[in-house]
Amino acid sequence: SADERVAIALIDNLEQREARLVRELEESTLLAPSDGILAKVSAVAGDSVQTRVTEPAFVLIRPQDYVLRVPIPVDFAMVLGDEDEVWVDPAQGAAPGVATIQAIDSTKYPSGAGDELLQDLIVIPESSMRSGLTIGQQVRVALRR
Repeated sequence: SADERVAIALIDNLEQREARLVRELEESTLLAPSDGILAKVSAVAGDSVQTRVTEPAFVLIRPQDYVLRVPIPVDFAMVLGDEDEVWVDPAQGAAPGVATIQAIDSTKYPSGAGDELLQDLIVIPESSMRSGLTIGQQVRVALRR
């Protein structure tokens, strides 16, 4: 009958729409291109992300690179950008040198000593410093202007 044909056509249409939506969801899922240390996340699950935006959804750093997470005041973070350089002076064991900013973590957190908010700089020191650095070692960082 005509009603059955309409119902079958509607079901077929809905199945095609469902298959298209599943395919679009699979194509829009972000995957890391390689192994690495997640340094910065700009998009979280459920966010609507524009494909023409120049900021990456996440920043990965190669596992073999030495990475320093340096808390700095938010005011300083606002004037710095990726690929800027900072001066790193380890307390002991390594010679001071230049480090390149890989990312500025967008997460802001209280300093614990007042109302100041901090953000983490993610930097990779030059190769001459790496052998003298250890996990948890304190370093001083000077921002180059």
